[in-house]
Amino acid sequence: MFRHMMRTLGEERLVDVRILDCFWYYMYLNGSPKVMEWIKEEDIFLKTYTFVPIMEGGHWNLLILCNLGKSFNNNYSPCMILLDSVIISEPLKVEPTIRRFVKDLYHTQGKLASSRTIGSILLLHLKVPQQRDGEECGVFILYYIYLFLKNDYHLVFVYSEIDAFEHKIRTFVDLSLNDSPMMPCKSEELEDEGESTMKVHDVGMKRKGRGPTMCHDVHALEDGKNCVKWDNLGQPVGKGEKV
Repeated sequence: MFRHMMRTLGEERLVDVRILDCFWYYMYLNGSPKVMEWIKEEDIFLKTYTFVPIMEGGHWNLLILCNLGKSFNNNYSPCMILLDSVIISEPLKVEPTIRRFVKDLYHTQGKLASSRTIGSILLLHLKVPQQRDGEECGVFILYYIYLFLKNDYHLVFVYSEIDAFEHKIRTFVDLSLNDSPMMPCKSEELEDEGESTMKVHDVGMKRKGRGPTMCHDVHALEDGKNCVKWDNLGQPVGKGEKV
């Protein structure tokens, strides 16, 4: 449904954009050796905007990488934007892992970038409309992406707009589930193995993480779970892999 809504924006708004898989950053933080190779195939250094969904501590926020392929010495030099639907008390605490991630992106692409160079990339922490309960963060980052591209980077909205956006997504998901034949999942499909240059710019709650769950319907994925891929009928494929 979200991909369909994005296509309604027109190809001209999407041609210079990449949206990374929502679990790649999470897998990167957990030491997955495959993630950087997957990202390399996305050619993000040829795009103006790369959207990186970030999930840490059961909460989603959004990182936007801008102009990664540009020179550091012109008006279009690289910068980063962080959008969070819950203003955290210590926004700087996520900065080191973000910069380490970006440095690894440069190295994976065969581009030389020192820690000092990566440290010079501006990281903007924008103040955006905030979620109202403990589970809206996923919908909010989807809406941030949609509005960023639809409204030429203007991210001000009223709650009735995001409520309508969420309603469309949930209605589509409900219809898809009703129309798709469902098969019981085998127990092994979810196997539990146990337990700054940042600047702030102003642009102007009850349900918690869902815990162990499949990749396409998730608020938070606990450690030690398998990430299971799904086919186009909504059925799990294989046993999945640890993330």
